[in-house]
Amino acid sequence: MIFSIRRSLVLLAAIGFVLALSLARGQNSRSDIPRLPNGRPNLQGHWFKTGGFGLTGAIVPGEARGAAGRGTGGGGGARGATGTNEFFLRGVRIPYLPEAIREKTWRQMNQYMDGEPRCHLAGVPRAAEQPPYPHAIIQDENYVTILYEYVHEPRIIPLDNSSHPKNYWAWDGDSRGRWEGDTLVVDVTNFNGRTWLDMTGNFVDENLHVVERYTLKDANTYTYEATLTDPTVFSESWQIKFDVKRQPESEQLLEYSCLEGEADREHYTEDAGGLKPNLAGSSVSAAKAGPSSSARQFTIVGCLRGDLDNGNVRYAVETAAQGTIPLSPEPSIAPKFTELIDREVRLIGNWENGKPTSRRFLAATVRALAEGCSWNGK
Repeated sequence: MIFSIRRSLVLLAAIGFVLALSLARGQNSRSDIPRLPNGRPNLQGHWFKTGGFGLTGAIVPGEARGAAGRGTGGGGGARGATGTNEFFLRGVRIPYLPEAIREKTWRQMNQYMDGEPRCHLAGVPRAAEQPPYPHAIIQDENYVTILYEYVHEPRIIPLDNSSHPKNYWAWDGDSRGRWEGDTLVVDVTNFNGRTWLDMTGNFVDENLHVVERYTLKDANTYTYEATLTDPTVFSESWQIKFDVKRQPESEQLLEYSCLEGEADREHYTEDAGGLKPNLAGSSVSAAKAGPSSSARQFTIVGCLRGDLDNGNVRYAVETAAQGTIPLSPEPSIAPKFTELIDREVRLIGNWENGKPTSRRFLAATVRALAEGCSWNGK
């Protein structure tokens, strides 16, 4: 009798283990998707987004879903409902806060400032959606690595659901993954706020939080979902969703050679991008203000910043020695200021009222020293 009870308990425990394993795998351990030895879905391979170039979440009913060829940059499908907060070539509407709509409009008028066509990392979720190039996924029990062909962008995602680091910001943010059944869930924060969502001015800032979900529909298709939350840009969270197709085994990632400034920035007019900046020589001293060789003029070296205020840009320069100094550019160089935001620059000019104690610098000339800034971690 005791032996029979023990055997029944063992049998029940075994059934419970099998059921728990089945639930952990999701969808009753579907046999139509590849798996790793530990039972997790195997996402490894080369992949390419379907549905064309441009966000395909929240598709307008009746919209065609054409396929854009690799490297064409062409969008498939008819344009959805128009609006100031619509995504490029699609009917996705973004719940912008009122002040964010003003900045989106400003960026739309200054599209050349988008970092992606200037060879910066596309960011999350744009890397998965916008550039019309394939990506590869490499996976084991502890990590998922996504290699995007565009500008050789890598994302290494630990699967331990560990905490995000402090005092760290990046174009792709910081990714931490976990499994929920057969779905890979990736939590992404720690953005530097410099990525855009597309080429028409839709944007996020450093407060962006993205939750991605990768789910195999079958052996050759996975569904990508991304929920975006940004309390300083959006009034509520919103989502994009599209399918990604496996590519033939003969497919491979190609070299993507991209160097900012290699194309036509020098041909922009002053109304649409400003003049090509002349790089200063290495003899320029960094991060201090002092008299220049010209009479009654001073030189300041620092990081140029720009904030939007009711449709106007407020400029400032961040210096290591003097902190943040408000700036007023002369009208002749104002277009250059727009071009050089978030770059290390050398400014020549004078203090308002001729006195450094005024704390506002009137810039007469500006030149770029470096592509980025060397402090504040961004």
